[in-house]
Amino acid sequence: RDNHDIKMLAHLMLSKLAQSAPSAVLAALDSLVDPLKETVTATVKENAVKQEVERNDDVIKSALRAVDAVARVPESETCKRFDDFLNNTVKSGKLLDKFNTIRLEAEMQEHSQTDIMDTSV
Repeated sequence: RDNHDIKMLAHLMLSKLAQSAPSAVLAALDSLVDPLKETVTATVKENAVKQEVERNDDVIKSALRAVDAVARVPESETCKRFDDFLNNTVKSGKLLDKFNTIRLEAEMQEHSQTDIMDTSV
């Protein structure tokens, strides 16, 4: 249980770092691919209770939010391992719909924050 909470906090910190210190994220991007890949491809046992399934899904969504934040960093595609992970794991198969939903939510949130800040209307 604690492991999920720690991962979700790490994903949140990575998302914030991608915005505030993108060069630091780019410098470490190669080493972030394996832990992110392990998280987004994690599955629960067939006999898992509903709570375990939901917790695992929450952690996967959290990791995908971090992946989206990193993917928005200019030049993140220059890291071949991250680009391969993004295109071959995240943007394919069963993760594609989840990732697209998360990306859309992030864009809507950015847009609503821009509207709030725009007082010229």
